[in-house]
Formats: sequence, C-alpha cells, structure tokens
Amino acid sequence: MNKLIFTFLILVNLSAFSQNTAKDYFYQGEIKSGYFDAEGAIADYQKAIELDANYIEAYYKIGIIYYDKRMFDEAVSYFDKAIAIDQLHKNSFYLRARSKFELKKYAEAIEDYNQAFENKKDTKVYYGRALAKYFAEDYKGAVEDFDQTVKYKFKASKKVDSSDAYFYRALSKQKLGNETEACDDLKKAKEFGSTKSDEELKIKCK
Repeated sequence: MNKLIFTFLILVNLSAFSQNTAKDYFYQGEIKSGYFDAEGAIADYQKAIELDANYIEAYYKIGIIYYDKRMFDEAVSYFDKAIAIDQLHKNSFYLRARSKFELKKYAEAIEDYNQAFENKKDTKVYYGRALAKYFAEDYKGAVEDFDQTVKYKFKASKKVDSSDAYFYRALSKQKLGNETEACDDLKKAKEFGSTKSDEELKIKCK
C-alpha cells in the first residue's frame, strides 16, 4: 500500500513539471482504479487515448470498469474498440462475450467465446460458451461444452463453479430427453454444494 501511495505522489509531482505522456495517464488510471476511483480512472484512461488513439489497454481497462459497474452496453463499446485495434486480443473477446451474455445476446456471445480461447483447455471460455448455448437452446452444444468444462476444471481455472457446470449440463440433458444422465449430473451438482439441484432431484430423480 505504501509503495502504491509513493508511486502516486511521484506521478503527481511529475505532472506538475512536465507534459504527461499517454503512458503516464494510463498508470495514473491504474492507481486510481486500485483505489476504486472508477470515474477518476476512466478520465485518465481517456486522456491516454487522446494522446494515443491505439492505446489498446486503456480501452480494455475502461471496458472492465463498465463491466464491473454492470453497464454492459458501454463495456461492449470499449471492447469493440480494443478488438478493432487487435483482433487477437483474447481478453477483450472474453469480456465482450460475457457482456453480451448479460445483455441476452446469446448468439453474439457464442461468436465472441469462439474467438476467446487461449488454448484448448480454457475452462472459463468453455463454461461461458456452454451457458450461452444453453440459453440459446442449443442443448447438444451446451452438453459438449460442459463436458469440456468438467474435464479440464481442476487444471485450467478456479473461477468455474463446478456445481453450476453439472447443474446446467443436467438441465441440458433433460431437454435432450436423457433423464438418467441428467439425474447423475444433478447428484454430482449437489455433491459440489449446489442448492439449485434439490428441487429437480425431488421431481425428476425419485
């Protein structure tokens, strides 16, 4: 914390004696973001962009702030700008996909998840795409992606909720008429702490 304050004071002093560069404003934005000053961070990131219109990380960081504020349309617009600069910016594709999912634009979210894979074991992307496919009523595709989520979950990501992966795979299998495997997944979801599976277990898996 002391180091962060010291860095901030240095940047303030530098700004008093010299013309700030895009990088200076970006790092000021990082410090303000670290102190949860979202509006101040956005203002500094915007100044960085004014000096360097291709400052991709500034667009990306503004997108993250809007995503965290659940302002998903605004988040998408900044991830759009980051991707326009670098069409291989995986993190922007991933968070744009999550933003579009929240906006119930499931088909567009799936397209972005397709571009977001860092590697074939990228569990968080499989999981996000599986949910998007489920809500887009592509139950077969959802099962396939949940299969990969469950397969790689321990190695690839701690962010994935295993209980939800099993729960939604169960619902997908129910939609496909595979009640036996659906019940197995509901039981597995319960083992991982799911409370959502209780009602389905009572009704469908007596």
